[in-house]
Amino acid sequence: LTTTGESSSSSVSVHRKLEAPELISQVDSELLSSGVAILPGCTDEEGRNLVYIFTCSSLWHERRVSSTELARLLMYYYTVPRKKPRQEGMAIVADIRGVTPSTVNVLLEALNLLQENIPGCVAVVHLFADKNAQSCVIKSPLYDAKSHVN
Repeated sequence: LTTTGESSSSSVSVHRKLEAPELISQVDSELLSSGVAILPGCTDEEGRNLVYIFTCSSLWHERRVSSTELARLLMYYYTVPRKKPRQEGMAIVADIRGVTPSTVNVLLEALNLLQENIPGCVAVVHLFADKNAQSCVIKSPLYDAKSHVN
């Protein structure tokens, strides 16, 4: 599944104003060190900064990943690169194979929070999904069927 960030409205709106962390110390340290989301320092073909999200971490299985804290971590990652690449928005690549519906909902809610708090910061989301994960995404109340999905 590939979703562009052009349409950020969803059938279930989250609307929470989050304070963007300015320092790494303002990010949840357990989430940061877990490798749930990483900013490897590379870009895609369009020059957008890549962020990888891995849902195989034990934090996801133990339901210790909060959509708010994940959104805040992604907000921090958005501020790290120089201004020029930031203007292009981020390309988020998430491996969601083998996920549960609750994991999908946390991830989608975090992405919605991110986009609502920093409009245009997500240019594209690529989801690596198996059939079960794809079904979880499509059935999620947070899934935006109006966004471009391939």
